[in-house]
Amino acid sequence: MADKKITALTDLGAGIAAEDLLHVIDDPSGNPVNKKISVANFFNNVPTYIALDDTVQVVDTTTEAVNVTSSISHINTSIAGGAHAGALANGTNGQIKILTMVADGGNSLLLQQMQMVSQLLHSLM
Repeated sequence: MADKKITALTDLGAGIAAEDLLHVIDDPSGNPVNKKISVANFFNNVPTYIALDDTVQVVDTTTEAVNVTSSISHINTSIAGGAHAGALANGTNGQIKILTMVADGGNSLLLQQMQMVSQLLHSLM
C-alpha cells in the first residue's frame, strides 16, 4: 500500500467502524510525521468546535412544518402569534436536529415542541 496515493484508495462509504483508522499528518507546518488515529478516538477528542455550515430555517407561522433538511430550525412563536402546530417529518437514522425557540410567554409551547422532538427521536429508532 505504500505505493498508492490516498486518492487512489477504495472509498469506504458508509461502512465505517469505531476501530477503523484514519491517516493524520501531525505538525504539517513544522516537522510533518505520518500517524494514525482510530475513528473512535478522533470523535472522542475533537480539539475544536464543530460548525454546522447550514442556513437556519426560520419557522414563523403557526402551521409551517419544521424541515429535516436543515440542521437547525428556529421557531419564533412571538411572530407566529401563538402555539406552533406545524409538522415534523421523519428524519434519517443518526440525524441530529437542533430546535431553538422564542416563546411569547405561554407555558404550553415548550411542551408541544418537546413532544415534537420526542416524536422525531422515536421515528429514528
